Amino acid sequence: KSMIMLSPLVFSSTIGRNSKEPTSWGKMEAIVHGSLEEVLAFMWQFDSRAKADGSFLEKTVVEEVNGHNRMVCLCKKSSQRGLIHRLPKEILNSMIWKQLDKDKAVLVAKPALHEARPLSERSTVRMSRHSAHVVLPSDQARVRIEIPHMSELERLPNGRCRMTYLVEVRGDPKRDSHEVVFRRVMKHLHRTETILQYFQQLRSLDVIDAKDGEA
Repeated sequence: KSMIMLSPLVFSSTIGRNSKEPTSWGKMEAIVHGSLEEVLAFMWQFDSRAKADGSFLEKTVVEEVNGHNRMVCLCKKSSQRGLIHRLPKEILNSMIWKQLDKDKAVLVAKPALHEARPLSERSTVRMSRHSAHVVLPSDQARVRIEIPHMSELERLPNGRCRMTYLVEVRGDPKRDSHEVVFRRVMKHLHRTETILQYFQQLRSLDVIDAKDGEA
């Protein structure tokens, strides 16, 4: 299904789903007014102030494996809807980037395990078949979730690049409807527009036209 995004720099946005279980995939393609190196550096610096929105309890580098691989932890704040209290959702990812050639690079975030962030033996299925509770004091309990995603950057003329973003969200078959998972994918696609807006704001006024004002 094709989606309409807020920024006119997005020229393709689609969501697909598994009809037998609450699993959805999102794909977005856009033009970024920044070089491949600049955009890759911005994405690698996942905890930059430009991406702060007040909804996270934590954004931490758990381990710097090497210059191309780091273990990162992100934790969204808890929420409450009526009488239902939802625990904070934690993601532990291995972030890996690689330059494929002089004009193309990829950044992959895939679920991982780390001894500094152990899991309890009491497992649950929340947005992933492999989600589980994190070992913390009861007043700091979290739920570990898995949302793998990747971005491909391709160099374009005039200091621009083409970004292709892919994300997968798997829901709990007992709790989450297709519509709930669909909305989660949409949230992740919309978050990538932060990258477009950041580099758009860095452009000088003499190269911006009316269409750019909508981005």
